[in-house]
Amino acid sequence: MKYVPLEKLWEESDVISLHCPLTPETYHLINSKTLSQCKKGVFIVNTSRGKVIDERALVEALKSGQVSRAGLDVFEREPEVEKELLEDPKVILSPHYAALTYECSITPL
Repeated sequence: MKYVPLEKLWEESDVISLHCPLTPETYHLINSKTLSQCKKGVFIVNTSRGKVIDERALVEALKSGQVSRAGLDVFEREPEVEKELLEDPKVILSPHYAALTYECSITPL
């Protein structure tokens, strides 16, 4: 495993998948500045916390082609979702339900 600064990660990644807590440091971690540093056509996936992404910046990056696809399991202003994200065929949206599996629902004896 190789650790790199975030700036290098933005520049070199084809897919950025977010799995981090929401903290003051991660609030809007993905924003217009970081998106502009990304490789053109990057895929963004967020299964962490909605406020890690500035959704308005993501909408603009999708429109420009800077981001080619997005998969969102959480949203910045839940339960509201940006209208443009709802209507964009390049965006896959799902409810934040990763723990709703059969294995997680089994009650121990």
